[in-house]
Amino acid sequence: MKKLILLAAVLVSAAAANAKVWRVNPNEAARADFLSVTDACNAAKVTRGDTLYCEPGSYQGTQTISKPQLTLLGPGWEIPTNFGSTSTIAMASFTGVLEVATDSTYIAGIWASKILLPSHVGINHLTIERCMFGQIYANSEYNCYNHTLKNLTIRNNFISSKLYDGDDPISLIYFGSILNVSIENNIIVNYNETETNDNCTAAIVLRAANVLNTTGLIAHNTIITRNNSNYSYDSYAIEAYYTTIRDNIIINRLTKNNLNESVLLKYDKMSTCEFYNNVLSITAENVTADFQNYFPNNSYIGATLANTFTRTIEGGAAETYFRLKESSVAAGKAYQGEDCGAYAGAYPFIVNGRPRGVPYIYDVNAPNYPENDVLNISFKVKANNQ
Repeated sequence: MKKLILLAAVLVSAAAANAKVWRVNPNEAARADFLSVTDACNAAKVTRGDTLYCEPGSYQGTQTISKPQLTLLGPGWEIPTNFGSTSTIAMASFTGVLEVATDSTYIAGIWASKILLPSHVGINHLTIERCMFGQIYANSEYNCYNHTLKNLTIRNNFISSKLYDGDDPISLIYFGSILNVSIENNIIVNYNETETNDNCTAAIVLRAANVLNTTGLIAHNTIITRNNSNYSYDSYAIEAYYTTIRDNIIINRLTKNNLNESVLLKYDKMSTCEFYNNVLSITAENVTADFQNYFPNNSYIGATLANTFTRTIEGGAAETYFRLKESSVAAGKAYQGEDCGAYAGAYPFIVNGRPRGVPYIYDVNAPNYPENDVLNISFKVKANNQ
C-alpha cells in the first residue's frame, strides 16, 4: 500500500448562484482553464463573483488582478510536494509581483514575494488572508489626492523578510485617504542575520499625506524586528495615525549592545493612536517620558524570543516557532485577558494558510495491483472551516 498526501482543487460552493470556479495553472500539461491570473482577468468569460483557483506551480513575472469582485485561492503553503504531480512545488508561488488593481478582491492561500497596490488607482474592499508573502506595498502618486485605500483587511498572514529584500513589510502610504485598514493576527518576521546590517525598516507603516485621513486597527500581531538606533529612519516598529494598536507582541531581536531592550518605539510616529496591552522587548527603564505618560498600559518587560515562544518548528511550518511557550511573558496580557500575539484573539493564526471552506484530500491509500479486477482506493477529506 502506498500513502500519498494530495490537495483537492475542489470548491464546494460559489459566492453566487451563477459564479464559476476557474482553474489556473502555469504548467500547460495541467490543462487548466488559464495559464496565469492576468490571462484569466482578461478573459470575457470570467465575470464578477467568480473564483480563480491557483493550483500549485510557479507564477512568474507580474500577475495582475484587474477584474473586480474576484476570489483568488491557493492551496496554502509549506505543504509537502506530491510525487508525480504537474508541479515540483505544492503551493501557488508568485515569484514576481502580484498586483491588485481593482476593488472587492479576496485573496487566500497563496505564496507571494510582493503584493502591489498600484499608485494609479484607488482600492476598496480588499482582503488578504492566510497567505505567505514578503511585502505588501502601496504608495500613491503625488497628484492622486482623490484616491482612497479603504476597507483593507490583512489577516492571518505569515510575512517574512526571506521572501522579499525590500522596505517595510507592510507599507501603506496614500496621498489621498487610507481608511479602515485592519491588520490582525499576522506574524511579521525580519530574519536578517548579517552582523554588518543591524537595521531594518519599520514593520508596519500606515499613513496618508494628511494624517487626519488615516484610520486603522493593528491587533494581535506577532512582530519580530531588527532595529538599530544608529539609523533614525528605521528605529521604530510601527508608524501609524488615528489607529488602535493593541494586543501585539513586538520584539527587537537585535541583542547587540542590548538594543532589543531600548529601541522600537517613537512617540511622534504613534502620537495620535491608542496604544495599549502590547508586550514589548523594550524595558521599562528605557521607555521615554511620552510613552510613560500617554501609553502606560503596556508590558514594557524585555520580552525575548526565548521567554515568549516555544522556538520549536512543527511539521516544517516555520510559523509554529512563534507559538507561546508555557508560562510565556505574553500569556494573558491582552486587554480582554487572552494571550497577546497572532495565535489568540478573534482570528487565531492558522498554520499552513489553508483557505477556509476548501476541502482537501489528506490521506490516500491505493494498492499497487487490483484484486479480482477491482482497485480499492480509500481517502480522507478535510475542510478548513475556521
